[in-house]
Amino acid sequence: METVRHGGEKGDRGSEMAKLREAPFPEELQLAIKALQKAQGIHEFVFCKKDGSIPGAKWITRRLPIWMKKAGVETAGRRIVPHSARHSLASCLESAGAP
Repeated sequence: METVRHGGEKGDRGSEMAKLREAPFPEELQLAIKALQKAQGIHEFVFCKKDGSIPGAKWITRRLPIWMKKAGVETAGRRIVPHSARHSLASCLESAGAP
């Protein structure tokens, strides 16, 4: 499994953006992104519109429930927003015993 880093180097201090953030990047996700790139082309951003432009927050928030339904994710009446993914990742990592 690969690890993706964003932000400063270890030990950097400063703004919120300079904090080092790491997330697991499993092979299954790598393959899914490669398939997405094959279908939509390679752009600067992974999650972008077909023309390579960046979707706005409202565009994503409106479509997220549709995508979740297509994926078979049961929301049980909960309002799921893009930021929820951050909490879901943290919960999954904690359950897997990540420090």
